[in-house]
Amino acid sequence: MDTEEPIITSIRISVRPLEKCFVPFQNGEYLRAVVYEIMKKHWSDIHDTNDPKPFSINPLVFPPNMQIERKSFVVYPHIHAYFDVVVYGSDNVKKAIKEFRQQTRKYIKIGDTKFQVVSVRYLNRSQKFLNQNIQNGSRVDFTLKTPLVFIGDGYGMELALHQLNLHGLLTTPLKIYNSIAPHPIHPEVIKQESQQMDLLVQESKIQSIRFPLHNEGKQLVFTGLKGKIAFKGKVGNNIAKLVALANWVNIGYGRTMGLGKVYGRVTANGVQSS
Repeated sequence: MDTEEPIITSIRISVRPLEKCFVPFQNGEYLRAVVYEIMKKHWSDIHDTNDPKPFSINPLVFPPNMQIERKSFVVYPHIHAYFDVVVYGSDNVKKAIKEFRQQTRKYIKIGDTKFQVVSVRYLNRSQKFLNQNIQNGSRVDFTLKTPLVFIGDGYGMELALHQLNLHGLLTTPLKIYNSIAPHPIHPEVIKQESQQMDLLVQESKIQSIRFPLHNEGKQLVFTGLKGKIAFKGKVGNNIAKLVALANWVNIGYGRTMGLGKVYGRVTANGVQSS
């Protein structure tokens, strides 16, 4: 556990509804509205920049074997769920911890339904996490936990496996790393290191999926990717750091709506690097 000032925090908010309700499978856009409401006095100008937003969301997690109706979870008052908000940047982290700590036992609206906040917990990482010298490996694997979206024409591009590369997957983590790390990594360095990694076509499997999102009051149908992607080659320390960071901050478009949640790992001869 890091004891220094946190540069990244994962805030876990446990909630329960006050009455029976239906929660859509893709609920990140409702959670984003919750975060904006809680943090509005600090992030009033958050939409005025093209830089990555200072937080990511991991959608609601429910107990196993939930009842399902109309492409939604059926949630009763006795059922507890949780979602994670990952905030980065020391100033943002301090403000978020203060504001979310005050939400315990209060009520929030997820969509049209009122939920009570049961508990709020934190998992912090300091500069040590960004500066660690991760053992070099020979393979990078990504499992796409929520849809990975790249924006082109329309609402997400339907990409083939051969169109994916490690450099593209690490673009957002690199921008975030360079905004909070004391020693930024030049994008050209990551591009060159990524070129040493070959896509393992036989061990990768992705599929395009279409799913609805409520964005700015409209229901839109997005296209994203689910599955697994593997690369093999010389894994430099810079790439290893960005893979570790990607597990916290998500990748691609729509991180603040719960998209692009990945589980990435670096391995050497089948053993995960430390």
